[in-house]
Amino acid sequence: NITIATQDYAAMAVEDIINIQANRNLASKYSSKMGYALDLDVDDVLAGLTDDFSNNVGALATPVAYTDWLRAVQYLDDADAPEDERFITISPAERANMMNMDNFINSDFTTVSAADPRKRGDKIGEWMGIPVYVSTNVEGSNAVGHDNGLQQKEATALVMQEMAKTRHFYDIDYDCDKVASFILFGTREMRDDHGVWVKGA
Repeated sequence: NITIATQDYAAMAVEDIINIQANRNLASKYSSKMGYALDLDVDDVLAGLTDDFSNNVGALATPVAYTDWLRAVQYLDDADAPEDERFITISPAERANMMNMDNFINSDFTTVSAADPRKRGDKIGEWMGIPVYVSTNVEGSNAVGHDNGLQQKEATALVMQEMAKTRHFYDIDYDCDKVASFILFGTREMRDDHGVWVKGA
């Protein structure tokens, strides 16, 4: 069972005088930013599940050793987690560490993404056939370390009961357009042995 109990919203108000002087519809311009803010909040919640995995390697605030990455993969192999749809999420600090390891940058071991960076998101390549994604949304900080992770997609689940629903109205008391967008969702760790908490930089 997945409890759906997380409601989130983003809202804004644009005064008429601002709209007139800006000579453009600011409410429509900012509406897409609200969608991004809501997506980021969902990503925050999902990133918070990484340190719940029982299997873990490495140490916080310390660069992850290559042997730790190999052990993380072994954890998934031991659990018979499917080899497809595995992925790695790391902090920018951990990416800097990876770029110093021959096993991650030498073409004999890895595949560097040659896709247009505007289309590939934060994917920086693949290691052992596993896509590697960099995110500033990985929990932690440079001072205390980050909760990097290796997962197979069955490890966690997201149920979106209400996709972003936007409401708009004019407030005569404040002479402004008000726009609000909200979502309702739930997340849960589903298969503990299909994910590994990779403590690191």
